[in-house]
Amino acid sequence: MKRKYVQVTEKSGPKTCCIEGCNDVATRSLSIQEYEGGLGKSGLTMATGKATRLVACDRHYKALRKGVKKDKAIEKIRRGF
Repeated sequence: MKRKYVQVTEKSGPKTCCIEGCNDVATRSLSIQEYEGGLGKSGLTMATGKATRLVACDRHYKALRKGVKKDKAIEKIRRGF
């Protein structure tokens, strides 16, 4: 069964993607600490300076996930799982 993700919203309405140059509606809210390595590897930059969460649309989430994939695999091996 495929999950259906809903829009990330604020009180004022749906949030937009925080990647520079993108105005799509955000569907994922991610930890900055976990995905900051993926930002550099995928060539993306954040539009906002200081943030605790990274909100991304589906297109940029996929790029971030690809950028972090190798790091997560190495970390998993290092921990012995």
